[in-house]
Amino acid sequence: MGDFYECDRGYSDMTQAQLDACALEGGVVGGIGYGYATRGETPDRHGYGAVWVNSQGMGNHGTLVLVAKSRRAAEFLRTGRLNALVRDFGITRALAARIDDARKGVQYGREHLVVATVLANPHVEWSSFPGVGNGAARWAERWGIDGWLSCPRLEAAATIAAKLGEYPRATYQPQSERW
Repeated sequence: MGDFYECDRGYSDMTQAQLDACALEGGVVGGIGYGYATRGETPDRHGYGAVWVNSQGMGNHGTLVLVAKSRRAAEFLRTGRLNALVRDFGITRALAARIDDARKGVQYGREHLVVATVLANPHVEWSSFPGVGNGAARWAERWGIDGWLSCPRLEAAATIAAKLGEYPRATYQPQSERW
């Protein structure tokens, strides 16, 4: 398997319309598993770039996502993020826009687990989060937050919640019991 190189999952052959459609669906071009080389140059195309993420520090697997290289591409990608929030969490578009704004500059801010944690736990006093390494696990247990979230993700959730302030809790309707 080590001889096969898949650097861009077909990204370099996509038309502008295909890239726009991909952006509106969340911006994920594709993923690849262990045994394939993913590191390589992805040229800018039609105002988009692409980067490998979730590679766990290795070059042989991950997810290829679009990044904005133009204002037009940034608008398409933002619309796609809002669409994903509305679809995945059953929230209003206005709340999705507030969450997207609150995630800017937050580590793990694009991960749905973080946003879901903020939304699924409206009773939690996020302002009392003690920070990473300061009893975060005990704090999460006290508030009934499942232990699958790492301390950095909890910290990101607390940061997003603080940026949101008093978000309209009545607009959140869970789509499933997965969280």
